[in-house]
Amino acid sequence: MTLEQNSLLSGLTVEEIKRLENLSKTENYSSGEIILKENSSADCFYIVNSGEVAITKNDITLASMLTGSHFGLMALFDTSPRSADAIATIKTSVSKIPYKALKDPDNKDLYQKILANQLTIQQKQLRSMNDFTVAEVGKKISEQSRAETVTAQSLYYESLLKEIHHRVKNNLQTVSSLLFLQSKSISDPDAKRAILSS
Repeated sequence: MTLEQNSLLSGLTVEEIKRLENLSKTENYSSGEIILKENSSADCFYIVNSGEVAITKNDITLASMLTGSHFGLMALFDTSPRSADAIATIKTSVSKIPYKALKDPDNKDLYQKILANQLTIQQKQLRSMNDFTVAEVGKKISEQSRAETVTAQSLYYESLLKEIHHRVKNNLQTVSSLLFLQSKSISDPDAKRAILSS
């Protein structure tokens, strides 16, 4: 993997990429090794030359950074400490690029291009997340509406069953009362017994 294959560095000239390579340091990590820790000071960013890096918070993987990906760039925008851990999930090689060297007046052009590229990347990610969120919200509303419809239908059928049960019970009671009254007027003991037993 060479630096020019990273989307963050698109638009940089060959000479600018060489300058960036001179500023960077290659580091190698074994599987499970921590590259950066949450809340540590942010003094550089990384480009994955080979391997895979998991970005985790509270033991939950937020993202997997594959060959050609970059991470640790938020400090270009603010001075906050790292917001998550970065852990090599397999044997991994990264280029570590210190902010101090990048922000040096001699590298102002590199810094501005990288910053502009990162803003473009984040804009695309936000648009993608927005599209995903709108689709998910629409799906959730549709599911909720469907669930509410099913619930309303269930309540309707439940009340309908209760009404049918009530009517059948009333009708049986009426029939029972009529049979009892009918038994009063029957003189044949066998017929009377048959009527009362039903």
